[in-house]
Amino acid sequence: MKNKKNQPVIIYHRLVFILIFLLVLVFAAFYQTPHIVISRPQGSGHLFTYRTYEGMEFFIDYIHSVNQGFVREFFKISNGGLIFTAIEFEEFGAGMPTEYAVIFLPDGGMRMEGFNRSVTDFSYIVGHTTNHAINIGQTRVYFTDLAEPGTGLSFGLRQLNFWGRL
Repeated sequence: MKNKKNQPVIIYHRLVFILIFLLVLVFAAFYQTPHIVISRPQGSGHLFTYRTYEGMEFFIDYIHSVNQGFVREFFKISNGGLIFTAIEFEEFGAGMPTEYAVIFLPDGGMRMEGFNRSVTDFSYIVGHTTNHAINIGQTRVYFTDLAEPGTGLSFGLRQLNFWGRL
């Protein structure tokens, strides 16, 4: 024999559970956080996302296609945007900046700072021999793991909700 006295309590618990579940779904749909997003320029979905925070720094390194030297480009998250801050390289060559003072590094490389250029979206072409990689937090991702050589990749800072990261 069922105890009808406990039925309202069970129904109440189920209703509370359903309401909490719906609230979590709504929160996940609307709560957005900033992420570095890498995608194809045609916008066919995100290939890589990484949650960021104010003041976070990351870098992209590669082998320069002309002078074959190592290059590292530094970026920072500031005021909700991306800032290109500095560059390190092994030697001057085509496409390397020349308008900033050079700091010589102990390993023989060079560094230029003070760019502080705001960038919205920027692109790289996945190289055959350039070995591009983004280094953010404790994560290192090679561009060739995301796309075939010769493919363009777009980078940007986006506000994503839970569903946007999937």
